[in-house]
Amino acid sequence: MEPSLGGTSRIPLILDELGSTSWKARRRAVEALVRLGAAALPGLIETLEHPDSDVRARAATALGVIGEQGAVKPLLAGLHDPSDIVREACVRALGRIGGAEAAEGLVGALRDDRGSVSLEARWALRDMSDSGGLLQQLVHRLRGGL
Repeated sequence: MEPSLGGTSRIPLILDELGSTSWKARRRAVEALVRLGAAALPGLIETLEHPDSDVRARAATALGVIGEQGAVKPLLAGLHDPSDIVREACVRALGRIGGAEAAEGLVGALRDDRGSVSLEARWALRDMSDSGGLLQQLVHRLRGGL
């Protein structure tokens, strides 16, 4: 099956393709979901609970590319996923979305037991630090001045 946009009624079918055995179908599914943008958020957020860690990681990747702030809280929850590939994908997604809340979660991810997750968090924070006073916002939040 080849995922296409075809309206939001096709989102469940496209989400199913995130678990396809074909890498091409998986890639097309992510691309289709990204093109759908905010309309795909509810399904992608739900997919962060999928039993397959690879599917959860692909959902996190798509959420990061879409870049909606509404994905931040579910992605923050994904930082506690038992799978390091899911945590890495959530870190990258949070880095793409940005904002003080995402940065705060990334600071926590710096302490992840898996070196690859903490390294991704370091890169994401480095890339975010130049945008719109984010560093000052993060310091303020971490000092309790929400």
